[in-house]
Amino acid sequence: GVRHLMIKPLAFLVASLLALSITACSAAPNPSSTSIIESGKFTSASGEVIRAEYREDQTVLLTLANGETKTLRQAVSGSGVRYVMGADEWWEHQGGATLSQNGTVVFSGKLTP
Repeated sequence: GVRHLMIKPLAFLVASLLALSITACSAAPNPSSTSIIESGKFTSASGEVIRAEYREDQTVLLTLANGETKTLRQAVSGSGVRYVMGADEWWEHQGGATLSQNGTVVFSGKLTP
Protein backbone atom coordinates (compact mmCIF):
# COMPACT_ATOMS: atom_id res chain seq x y z
CA GLY A 1 0.00 0.00 0.00
CA VAL A 2 0.92 3.64 0.46
CA ARG A 3 3.11 2.98 3.49
CA HIS A 4 5.28 0.54 1.47
CA LEU A 5 5.70 3.12 -1.33
CA MET A 6 6.82 5.81 1.16
CA ILE A 7 9.45 3.62 2.81
CA LYS A 8 11.35 2.89 -0.41
CA PRO A 9 12.02 6.57 -1.30
CA LEU A 10 13.00 7.26 2.32
CA ALA A 11 15.39 4.29 2.36
CA PHE A 12 16.86 5.46 -0.95
CA LEU A 13 17.33 8.98 0.46
CA VAL A 14 19.05 7.66 3.60
CA ALA A 15 21.32 5.39 1.52
CA SER A 16 22.17 8.29 -0.83
CA LEU A 17 23.03 10.62 2.05
CA LEU A 18 25.19 7.93 3.64
CA ALA A 19 27.03 7.37 0.36
CA LEU A 20 27.59 11.12 -0.02
CA SER A 21 28.94 11.45 3.52
CA ILE A 22 31.37 8.58 2.94
CA THR A 23 32.67 10.05 -0.34
CA ALA A 24 32.97 13.50 1.27
CA CYS A 25 35.64 12.07 3.58
CA SER A 26 38.04 11.22 0.75
CA ALA A 27 41.57 12.57 1.08
CA ALA A 28 41.96 14.08 -2.40
CA PRO A 29 39.94 17.21 -3.12
CA ASN A 30 37.64 16.98 -6.15
CA PRO A 31 37.50 20.41 -7.83
CA SER A 32 34.13 19.76 -9.49
CA SER A 33 32.27 18.48 -6.42
CA THR A 34 32.06 21.58 -4.25
CA SER A 35 30.56 25.04 -4.57
CA ILE A 36 32.62 28.16 -5.17
CA ILE A 37 32.24 30.71 -2.37
CA GLU A 38 34.33 33.44 -3.98
CA SER A 39 36.71 33.83 -6.90
CA GLY A 40 39.29 36.36 -7.95
CA LYS A 41 41.92 37.21 -10.53
CA PHE A 42 45.37 38.20 -9.31
CA THR A 43 47.77 40.01 -11.65
CA SER A 44 51.52 40.45 -11.12
CA ALA A 45 53.51 43.56 -12.04
CA SER A 46 54.66 41.76 -15.23
CA GLY A 47 51.05 40.97 -16.25
CA GLU A 48 51.01 37.28 -15.25
CA VAL A 49 47.56 36.19 -14.03
CA ILE A 50 46.48 33.53 -11.53
CA ARG A 51 42.77 32.83 -11.02
CA ALA A 52 41.66 31.62 -7.60
CA GLU A 53 38.37 29.86 -6.80
CA TYR A 54 37.71 29.62 -3.08
CA ARG A 55 35.47 26.65 -2.32
CA GLU A 56 33.19 25.74 0.56
CA ASP A 57 35.26 22.61 1.34
CA GLN A 58 38.08 24.95 2.51
CA THR A 59 40.18 24.52 -0.62
CA VAL A 60 41.31 26.92 -3.31
CA LEU A 61 41.62 25.95 -6.96
CA LEU A 62 44.36 27.99 -8.63
CA THR A 63 44.57 28.28 -12.40
CA LEU A 64 48.08 29.41 -13.31
CA ALA A 65 49.04 31.50 -16.34
CA ASN A 66 50.15 28.36 -18.22
CA GLY A 67 46.75 26.70 -17.66
CA GLU A 68 48.01 24.34 -14.94
CA THR A 69 45.64 23.94 -11.98
CA LYS A 70 46.49 23.30 -8.35
CA THR A 71 44.14 22.54 -5.46
CA LEU A 72 45.39 23.55 -2.02
CA ARG A 73 43.79 23.12 1.42
CA GLN A 74 43.25 25.94 3.92
CA ALA A 75 45.86 26.08 6.69
CA VAL A 76 46.40 28.11 9.86
CA SER A 77 47.47 31.69 9.17
CA GLY A 78 48.48 34.52 11.49
CA SER A 79 46.79 36.99 9.14
CA GLY A 80 45.16 36.71 5.77
CA VAL A 81 44.18 33.34 4.35
CA ARG A 82 46.71 30.60 3.64
CA TYR A 83 46.37 27.39 1.63
CA VAL A 84 48.98 24.64 1.28
CA MET A 85 49.50 21.34 -0.53
CA GLY A 86 52.88 19.65 -0.71
CA ALA A 87 55.51 22.25 -1.64
CA ASP A 88 52.92 24.85 -2.72
CA GLU A 89 51.58 27.71 -0.58
CA TRP A 90 49.00 30.35 -1.60
CA TRP A 91 48.70 33.28 0.78
CA GLU A 92 46.17 36.08 0.31
CA HIS A 93 46.13 39.20 2.45
CA GLN A 94 44.49 42.62 1.93
CA GLY A 95 44.01 42.31 -1.83
CA GLY A 96 47.42 40.81 -2.55
CA ALA A 97 48.49 37.20 -2.99
CA THR A 98 51.66 35.17 -3.29
CA LEU A 99 52.31 31.66 -4.56
CA SER A 100 55.39 30.02 -3.08
CA GLN A 101 56.97 26.71 -4.05
CA ASN A 102 59.42 25.11 -1.64
CA GLY A 103 59.51 28.39 0.32
CA THR A 104 60.39 30.55 -2.72
CA VAL A 105 57.88 33.14 -3.96
CA VAL A 106 57.14 32.36 -7.63
CA PHE A 107 54.19 34.77 -8.03
CA SER A 108 53.15 37.98 -6.33
CA GLY A 109 50.08 39.84 -7.51
CA LYS A 110 47.16 42.08 -6.65
CA LEU A 111 43.43 41.39 -6.93
CA THR A 112 42.20 42.86 -10.23
CA PRO A 113 38.70 43.21 -11.70
